Amino acid sequence: EIVKHWKSYFYVTDGWKGFLVATHPSVKNIINVTTEQLKGIYSGSIKNWQELGGPDAKIVILDRPKEEFAEHLLRKYYLGQDLKISSEAVVLRRESELIAAIQNTPYSIGAFSLAYAISHKLPVNHLSLNGVEPSLENIKNNKYPMVIPIGITIKKTLAKSVKEFVNYAMSQAGKEELAKHNFVVFTQKK
Repeated sequence: EIVKHWKSYFYVTDGWKGFLVATHPSVKNIINVTTEQLKGIYSGSIKNWQELGGPDAKIVILDRPKEEFAEHLLRKYYLGQDLKISSEAVVLRRESELIAAIQNTPYSIGAFSLAYAISHKLPVNHLSLNGVEPSLENIKNNKYPMVIPIGITIKKTLAKSVKEFVNYAMSQAGKEELAKHNFVVFTQKK
């Protein structure tokens, strides 16, 4: 559990939310991509899945605005801040739009919530990145970096009902509820 202090607020972190890079099921024979391959895909220098050992089909890039979590994490760990994304990329404003598009657009690739993909048993291919599978276990073991902390921002002085909720959220029962929804909860600091 991590607690950060701001003037009259606390931010209490209780776990981690992972993000994955996935493809439409039509992308066969590709289960792992390297950083360089991912850069090539997103920049548009790799245009066909066949270049990576997959089907002979044009890659459809589904992207999010730069300030969104999945895009931020992709840039931080794999693409770099300065990589110019292909002008052919389809930029979707909401994660829900990207999730619908990746399920319905053959030969597409995109990044979104791992917890959502697992909870909803989405029929998409989860790509390993540099040989590391996007799994809850790899997040727990600090092997998979595409994660953000999840937590609660609260005032230093709380109403009784809010305090009760925060106590529940930080309790073992609250952590078990988060874990049921495929978030990685703290048992120790990450």
